[in-house]
Amino acid sequence: MVVPKLFACAFLLGILHQVKGTPFGRDGSKETSFEDLTAFDVILAENEAAGLDLFEGDILDSADQVRNAIQCTGRMWPKGPDGLVKIPFNITDGFTSDEVSAIHRAFHEYAHKTCVDFFQVTTELDAYVSLEKTTSGCSSKFGNMKDGGQPLSLSASCISRYGSVVHELMHAVGFKHEQARPDRDNYVTIVWGNIRDGKENNFNKESEPVISTLNLPYDFGSVMHYSRTAFTTNGQDTIVPKVPNVQIGQRDQMSDLDAQKINTLYGCGRTVTGAPTGTGLDTSANLAQPRVDLDTTISCSFASGWCGYTQDTADDFDWSLNVLGEATPSGSTGPDHDHSTGEKAHGHFAFIEASSPRHNGDTAGLLSPISTARGPHCLKFYYHMYGAETGSLNLVYIDTRGGIKYPIWSRSGEQGDLWVEARVDIDAHSDFQVMFEAVRGTSYHGDIGIDDVEMVAGTCGSVYHCDFDVDFCGFQQLASDELDWVRNTGHTPSATTGPDRDHTTGSSGHYIFVEASSQDRSDLGTLVSPEIPASTSGYCVTFWYHMYGRDTGFLRMRTVDRAGTDQLVFELIGEQGDLWKRADVFVNPGTDFRLHFQDYIGCYAYSDIGLDDIEWRAGRCDVV
Repeated sequence: MVVPKLFACAFLLGILHQVKGTPFGRDGSKETSFEDLTAFDVILAENEAAGLDLFEGDILDSADQVRNAIQCTGRMWPKGPDGLVKIPFNITDGFTSDEVSAIHRAFHEYAHKTCVDFFQVTTELDAYVSLEKTTSGCSSKFGNMKDGGQPLSLSASCISRYGSVVHELMHAVGFKHEQARPDRDNYVTIVWGNIRDGKENNFNKESEPVISTLNLPYDFGSVMHYSRTAFTTNGQDTIVPKVPNVQIGQRDQMSDLDAQKINTLYGCGRTVTGAPTGTGLDTSANLAQPRVDLDTTISCSFASGWCGYTQDTADDFDWSLNVLGEATPSGSTGPDHDHSTGEKAHGHFAFIEASSPRHNGDTAGLLSPISTARGPHCLKFYYHMYGAETGSLNLVYIDTRGGIKYPIWSRSGEQGDLWVEARVDIDAHSDFQVMFEAVRGTSYHGDIGIDDVEMVAGTCGSVYHCDFDVDFCGFQQLASDELDWVRNTGHTPSATTGPDRDHTTGSSGHYIFVEASSQDRSDLGTLVSPEIPASTSGYCVTFWYHMYGRDTGFLRMRTVDRAGTDQLVFELIGEQGDLWKRADVFVNPGTDFRLHFQDYIGCYAYSDIGLDDIEWRAGRCDVV
């Protein structure tokens, strides 16, 4: 769900009142050497010595400007075709060679730990970071201003405390200070009586619709966290951690969670799971867990090849793998896109080509790997049978003990130019494999495709599934929010945003979405699931989402039990591409609960978000 509203929360450290070598507390009771100062201590000391009164100590924008930027994904930096977040920079004159080396060291740390790629400006651009040398003071603009060279100022003292450089760059990437998180009161206590008069606003926390936690643990060791004595009036702590013996703030580098925040905000693949060591926090409930009920020997989306599937040697011809997700070679037959993403030129699927030299009645068998699963299982897959002379598709069960084969499912003839879901119950008492057997029809207009094969423990009836083709399946609108989810087929009303087809069939089926046109920024639409009974094994919730549009806000999923206990379990921020993507989320509230799917509107109209094929089953989620 988006910075949810857009840029996520990052977090600064405390600020010291004097410059290096002089007394740190106002009461003169504590001497602090420069070596003891955190990154933010140095920043704050420099800015106060320069007479700068900046938002939260070092942000050049006002509170309202930052809040507006957080809510607008357009203030994020763009991704390149290689998946890297491209941030241009220019280093102005005045820095020594050692200082330039320190800045490039910070760039290297971002490149090594995150998907952010700082690159040197060679021509005038609409937006870039202008690193400027100052005699005193350290500050930065927040996020992508899109207004030419946006200043990021560094003094010699800030550069000598390397973490201060990393800190200011993280503001430019799009992060506030850690203790501004909406959940910060669960982790730290703000001692308002120790804060200097007029500086209390620097300790305000944002509300959840404005700032996202990105569903990541609170990070005491963030390079963006205030220190204990930030803005102190008497040398005493202004921030006290609720976890014993934990250090807040640091001076050396971004934390592992800082890196994960950046990668999560920008939808990059690099992740660091878990809370920082020594915090005493238990975050295991929020981490992805392997789904032990999924049989990975048979499950396959064909995205990475055949998944161990092999061609039957006793048939007449072979299955083929479409590696671009595009149409099969013959016209007026076969899929023109894969099922997983719902888009051309993405994903993969398996298919038979019915053209010559194939003849009527020729067969092609595709054998799964051997499964050792026992007991009832549900085998789910999607098939595509389009063409005037389409033959048959059979699913054959093979008991590998004696080679006994028998069909357990079959379809014949044209089924329409769409992907259709099949669910087949299997009750295994010995090792087995399945075979997808395609039979060629009377002409070349008979290509057959399969995609997204998955087998999970339990009968098919134990899996809840809603494709929204008929109705909302018992989902209800939350009356207390501003917007409603609506069912739709085809393209959403607005151009260049939203899906143009459903995920289930890839053509004429239905999905749900929230129309962002003529809505107010930060408006919320919440869809509530039927009540889900408690399960000792928890549930794997699977759904497909579509987040396309330059102003896309954020998508969240929460669990809410009867007592009103609310837990954020999934969140995505900003545009994710013009295609359907899958999410698997393990939830285990321990009591009866409902799922809340939330769409927060972005800044402008180009922010339609779609959902389709929501399902849940008992057990954990497979992580591949």
